[in-house]
Amino acid sequence: MEVFYIRVKHQKTTLFVTAKPNESIYKVKVHLSQLLAKQKEPKQIRLLLPSKTSGYTTLENNSTLEQLGLVNDSVVYMVYQDETADGGFEAVAVPEFDPLYSDIPDSPEKK
Repeated sequence: MEVFYIRVKHQKTTLFVTAKPNESIYKVKVHLSQLLAKQKEPKQIRLLLPSKTSGYTTLENNSTLEQLGLVNDSVVYMVYQDETADGGFEAVAVPEFDPLYSDIPDSPEKK
């Protein structure tokens, strides 16, 4: 069976997780918990996809990657349960990409 990468973004961090299309979101959360040295349990992690209308759609634990239409190099967003609030989850806070070298001119081949 095909194995692919999923990019999981949380704030300024991107984690790369390998997964199979038939794996559940819960299993991906277990992988993430292990990558985070078990600082967060799977139940304290929520995975989201950008919604077509507005905001984000929460990925349900029992859904498979294939059911959600995730493919190789898909990007999902991760938020943690907010321990200071009433058990809710933090908001997605991934900064926009900022190029390292914006002042480098185009190469001569592109002209």
